[in-house]
Amino acid sequence: MTTEQPPPPLSATSPLDKPLHLLTEDDISQVTREQCRQFLKQKGMRRPSWNKSQAIQQVIMLKALLEPTPEGPERNKC
Repeated sequence: MTTEQPPPPLSATSPLDKPLHLLTEDDISQVTREQCRQFLKQKGMRRPSWNKSQAIQQVIMLKALLEPTPEGPERNKC
């Protein structure tokens, strides 16, 4: 009786696991197109771009929308 375990995530130590405000240009340069596409699909995007630079931009935009800012809600006070 063998029990199959799901495969481990491809991006176990991906720079995309970091919060957006901690991502550096060096982190982004190490990300592969497939890591970007996998991240975007996990977040619900139906058709991520096949172009690496566009996929990176999509990741950055999505992370900006989904993650809270480090300053918090008091940022918009007048």
